[in-house]
Parts: sequence; C-alpha cells; structure tokens
Amino acid sequence: MRERQQRWMWAVLGLGLAFRDGPAGVANAAVVSIGPTADTFVAAAFPANVYGAAGAFAVSPAGSLKGEMQSLLQFSTSAVKNSFDAQFGAGQWQVDSVSLKLFAAPAIINSIFNNQAPGSFNAQWMQTDSWVEGEGTPNISKSTDLGAPGVSFKTLPSVLSSGDQPLGTFHFADDESSFEEHIFTLAPGLLSDLQSGSPVSLRLFTTNPGMSATYNSRSYFGAGSRPVLTVEASQVVPEPTGIVTLGAAAVLSLSRRTRRR
Repeated sequence: MRERQQRWMWAVLGLGLAFRDGPAGVANAAVVSIGPTADTFVAAAFPANVYGAAGAFAVSPAGSLKGEMQSLLQFSTSAVKNSFDAQFGAGQWQVDSVSLKLFAAPAIINSIFNNQAPGSFNAQWMQTDSWVEGEGTPNISKSTDLGAPGVSFKTLPSVLSSGDQPLGTFHFADDESSFEEHIFTLAPGLLSDLQSGSPVSLRLFTTNPGMSATYNSRSYFGAGSRPVLTVEASQVVPEPTGIVTLGAAAVLSLSRRTRRR
C-alpha cells in the first residue's frame, strides 16, 4: 500500500513539472516577411521635390557633394499580426526579432545621387504614419510648393517627432548589388505597432562624413531585390504555477499521511 502511494505521489509531481516545462519539441516560433507599402527619399539640394515613385532611395550626410539625403519607409503589419494570431492565438505571442533587408543599388543610376561610399547610418522608428510617398522621380519633378502630395526635404520636419525612437546604427559596405540585413533594437514603439498590426514607419539618415548609400526601393523593377522587413515571433506560454503548486501540495500531504502511519 505504501509503495503504491509513493508511486502515485511521484506521478502527481511529474505531471506538475511537465506542465511547467511544456512538451519537448513543440514548434513555437514563426517568421513573417513583408515589403514596404511606401518609401521615398528627400534631398536637400531640391528641398521641395518628392521622389516616392523613384526606383531607389538614398542616405547621405549634410556636406555631401550632392547634398544631404534621408529616406522613409512604411510597412503595413496587419498581415504580420494576423499570421501570428492564427498560429499562436490572439495576443499569445511576442516579437523576438525584427530585421530590415536592403539591396544596394547599382553605382550610377541617376545623377541626383551621391557616389556610393561605405560608412554608418541610423534607423529610427517614426511615431507619425500619416505621410505619403508622392509620385515624383528624379526625372519627373513633383513639388510640394506646387501642392504635390508627398514628403520633401522642406516638409520632412512636420512628420518627425520627439517621440521617434532609435532602432540602431548600421554599416553600409559599398558592395554594389549586394544585400544587407540589419537587426533592429526592439524599441517600444516598434513592438507596439507590430503587436497591434499598425503601420510601421522608418527613417534612415546619417551624420557620418563621406558616407553615401543608395538602395533599391519598392518601385525597383526586380521584385526580388526590394526592401524586406522580417519579423520573428514566438508563443507566450503563461507559467502554470498553480498546477505545480497543486502537485507539490499533494505530494506533501501524502508524505505526511505516510509518516503518521
């Protein structure tokens, strides 16, 4: 009788530990990749022009031969949220990693751009998502001074905010037609947008003297060489401490009863 009670006691404890640790080998991670729904660059040399339909965007510091350039990208993340909700349950997942893949543009694609040169640039999460890319290109002038929609160098400050958050500093290697994958810091604003399926807006800029990068945009003719945002998430499993505690209590109770006998 005593041996049977001991076997039952250890079975209860083992059940509690199994619930605590979870079943081994369960796939609990997923990855979703998406392309931008908008991207553009702004150029200090042409402060009112918009370039949302260009096949490339650029990052160059103030003082560059052809002037400072910054770039904006926006991603619709509703499909990301829906995918993780379907796999893990609504709200039962956490973001583990976010990365941006960029493809370097050919060295000479338009005379508006600075020559490619290696160096570092910064990425920020933007609090404002209300900007539009516009329809201009380096060869088809569209100006915000004439009422054209889009972000220009002149209007860029209106979509920037003190609430914008850094995502990291990254290196451009000046390797023509190669790709770079940059892993972001998981800023609170970025996580909030992803978990709610809201748009994610990014700004790329640099203060690194001599650095200049030009990347393919979403309008680039080769679909396989456009920007990609990749999000990795895993399931959130609440700690079932109640089950473990119940098992431990049952073991303790049986142990006391056994000693009394």
